[in-house]
Amino acid sequence: MTAHLAALGVEPALRDGLIAAHAISAAAAFILGALLLARSGNHPVQSSLYVTALTLMAVFVTGAVILDWRSLSPATRGIFAALLALGAYTVWRGWQARKKLTAAGPSLPGALDDLGFTLITLFTGFVVILADDLGGPVWLVVALSVLAVATGRRLAHLVTARRLRRPDSPEVGSAASARDHRRAGAAINDRR
Repeated sequence: MTAHLAALGVEPALRDGLIAAHAISAAAAFILGALLLARSGNHPVQSSLYVTALTLMAVFVTGAVILDWRSLSPATRGIFAALLALGAYTVWRGWQARKKLTAAGPSLPGALDDLGFTLITLFTGFVVILADDLGGPVWLVVALSVLAVATGRRLAHLVTARRLRRPDSPEVGSAASARDHRRAGAAINDRR
């Protein structure tokens, strides 16, 4: 089939369309995932849109790789196979995040961990592709990818810590709330 498409001159247009759809889906997944990470509460529609965009991103890039597979060198095939496996794992983590966020008793720490992983993966992909497309040397692309992962991990950790902090903890609550905790502790000690 791909030979027939190539003879018609359709294959390059199809590949470009798949890559464009992949990029749009990835950007949508990143935005929706970042909103899910930052916002509190249960957002089932947004969670569904997020995993749909994430899944479409992987499907579109897989289609583009399949179209190019014959023309790739063995080393490039290995790299793309590894990247497709990472994409599949990222989609799985996205679905796990959705399941945890929309469950009757959401497992927020696990969901935030899964969301953070997918966002870091997407952000690193954006940085690496941009650096490569702009003609950056390999060492710069590698350095930027390491920096993107480190920055993403730090940001995800900060957001997760903020989201998981109890609203009645002395750090977050008012001075009155802290006094109430001390009084409750003193009352318990007096009963002993």
